[in-house]
Formats: sequence, C-alpha cells, structure tokens
Amino acid sequence: MKCPYNLFFAFFLLSCGGAKTAKQPVDINPVTVIEIDNSVFEYGQQFPAAVDSLLTDLEFIPLETRPESLIGMVTKLFIRGNRIVVFDKFQANGVLIFDRNGKYVNKIRSGKGPGEHTELIDCFVNEKGHIETYEIFTRKIREYTLDGGFLGDKQLPSLYQEGFVSIGDVYFLESPFKRKPNGLYNLFLYNQLTGKITANLFPCNPEDTEKDIFGTSHPMVVYQSRVNYSMPYNDTVFSVDTSGNVQARYVIKYAENALPTGFLSKYKGINPFEAIVENNYVITAQVQESENHLVIDYIFNQNTPYTAIYDKRTKEVVFNSGANDGRLFGDFHFLMGLHKVSSNVFATVYPHIDYPMLYFNNNARMMKQLERFPVEDKSMSNPVLALFRLE
Repeated sequence: MKCPYNLFFAFFLLSCGGAKTAKQPVDINPVTVIEIDNSVFEYGQQFPAAVDSLLTDLEFIPLETRPESLIGMVTKLFIRGNRIVVFDKFQANGVLIFDRNGKYVNKIRSGKGPGEHTELIDCFVNEKGHIETYEIFTRKIREYTLDGGFLGDKQLPSLYQEGFVSIGDVYFLESPFKRKPNGLYNLFLYNQLTGKITANLFPCNPEDTEKDIFGTSHPMVVYQSRVNYSMPYNDTVFSVDTSGNVQARYVIKYAENALPTGFLSKYKGINPFEAIVENNYVITAQVQESENHLVIDYIFNQNTPYTAIYDKRTKEVVFNSGANDGRLFGDFHFLMGLHKVSSNVFATVYPHIDYPMLYFNNNARMMKQLERFPVEDKSMSNPVLALFRLE
C-alpha cells in the first residue's frame, strides 16, 4: 500500500571542495510501505507451484570447470551481451568471465603487472559495458573490457570505502558504518572528471558509531539511473541520484521481531550481529528492484536467510520463503541469494547440477531443461546458474 510515512531524518550535503555547507532534508513524499509477515513461510524442499507463474524465460547455465576458472563463492554476478561476469571476493579474489553458454573466457587475476591487482574489494559493470574493480590498498578503480582487456585505472580519494557503483562519471562510494576518518558518513559521491567529492550523505550518529566496532556495509543497487541504498540496521530504502538528492522510497515492516529503535545504543563493545542472533531480530540484507518487482533478502531465525518478492503493480508480497534445510540447500535454496543481473533478469546460484535436479523434480518444465545436461556434468565443481525473468 502507499501511505505517508513520517521520517525524522535529515542529512548534510557538504561540498568537500569549498566552504559552502548546505542543509537539505530527505524528500519524504509518500513512500511505499511493504509489510512482510515473517511468522508464516512457504517452506519445502521442492519448487513451489505458486512461484512457477512468476517466472519466464528460465534457463540453466553450468559454468565451465577448469583449473583457472574455479569459483569458491559468487559474490556478484553480471550479464552484459554475450558475457557472464562473476566476482569471487573470497576464494579466487578475482573476476571470472564466461560466455553466455557458460564457457570460460578469461580471468582478471592477482599479480603486480599492468591490469593485475593485489586484493579486490568490489566489482561492477558500468553503463558502457566495462568491468570496473576496486583495489583496497591502492584505492584504484581499474577498468576492463568484457573480455578482460585492461583499459586503465582511476585513483580514488583517500577514503576507506568497501563498495562502489558508478553512473556516468559519478562514483557512489560506500563506507563502513564506523569509520571516523571519513567524517562519520556512510555514502560519498565522487566525480571522476573534477576529482572532487560532491556529496557526503547519511551521517552516522557518533554514539552509535562507537557501538558498531566492526563496521557494517550495505549493498547498493542501481535502478533507473539512481542508486537504491539503505543504511545498516535500517529498514528504509532510499533512492539517490547523481547530484546527491535523496528520496525515501520504501519502508520494510516486519510482523515480528523487528529491530527496535536505537538498536545500536543498547549494545556496547560487541558485534551487533551477536545481539541480532541472540534476540532473534530480523534485519533487511538487500533490496533489489526491477520494473515490476522488489526482491527483498532478509535475515531471521538464528541468522537464516529469507527472500520475499513484492509486486509493485498489485502492491502485495507474492512470495516469502526461507531455507529450512541448511544441509541440502542453505544459501542455494531457489529464490535465495538472488542476483539481479540485468533489467528484469535475475539469477540464483547452485553449487552443481544435482541441486536443481532435486529441487525441481516436481516441475516438468524445469526438468526438461535439466535433462539436457550429460551425466558427467552433474558432479562439476563450478556452479550452475538459473536465469529467469520476473514478469
């Protein structure tokens, strides 16, 4: 439903290149309140028939397994043209490139040569269709073609940031919640042409910053030339444009165990996630948006991941599910840990082909596709992608 929602929140938009300071409140025009009943779920180890009608153009793509293409975890996933771009932050600490059929093409690897990196912290595919990576120690954005060809690099300002996206010449730089040297802000806008930070957004409460000793970051999602962003421990989704204008767009309301107001002030010197697990609070992990849907990943029930799908046309939650068998599915439960890869196309990741074959064995449409893969591929080491559109 749509309704006015009073947000007692303001931010300072500061120009780092001059003395002028402007105060501007967040646009609090009526926002959409999304109510999620996290007391009732559609559990099950098989594909829910009710979800089948949501999906179109579903296909499975096994990613080729070679010694140089091994993937530990799919941190981010992009599809542009005939290329699948996989960012593995932890095991490979690199970017692997496959063609649209899953055949390995190239890898942006670690090293000290031109175009190589020491440690990547984030990855993005920009509007030009170029791969961009961020190296934390040098604070450089490196740019590559979709085949992995090195194009050059850009030096970022001396800020501690853990995530980025870009729209045109503007970089949105996300900082962990607690970093004092950054001036107690969560989000910075940096113009690469002028070399200046043009906006400091979402100030941290100094007292809360001291409590969040580990620092917390949230993913940013680009939608219609704006960035959807939510601060840590906050269930409001804001939309930010390249000029630094902020609008509150969505508020997620949970039926049970929502985070209390002033959550961080109640805990001192401990990891906030320990308090969340101990008290069984629910937190919003990520909100992704397509033309007609929101995909809301949240964490509840002893750090278990859940996903809800909200239809923007009917203004209702059309799917809400959690992974109830971590031994078999865990984060690989279908509709868990979704990646928006382009436009209205989403993907979920399975560790190998056996997983979807078990899960979809009650759905003839899915099984017809899965049976195309030869037996020897069913124990492959690299993941299998399930791509689909949410219509």
